[in-house]
Amino acid sequence: MKDLNYAEMKDFRNRMPKMFEAYCYERGVEPDTQNLITYLLDTEVIQRSKIRKFNVINEFKLQLQENGNIKTHAVNAVASRFDLSDRSVWAIIKKYFY
Repeated sequence: MKDLNYAEMKDFRNRMPKMFEAYCYERGVEPDTQNLITYLLDTEVIQRSKIRKFNVINEFKLQLQENGNIKTHAVNAVASRFDLSDRSVWAIIKKYFY
């Protein structure tokens, strides 16, 4: 998929706050960070696969520190925490770290 052009980014930046405000108003909630995250998930602006990658990468960094920089131990811990196969974790972190 090609990158967004200037007009697309400008439209997104102009529309998103208005749409989020309307979303909050309709639900009677405050326009805070937690509700923004909920909104982005509900409207599928953020794909669930991206959330998985985000969580795996950040948990891997933490587990690396906690497991003495032993990658295999860190991968096993991440796989266990998120109920994923070791292979799935390796696939995600290889794209990010290597």
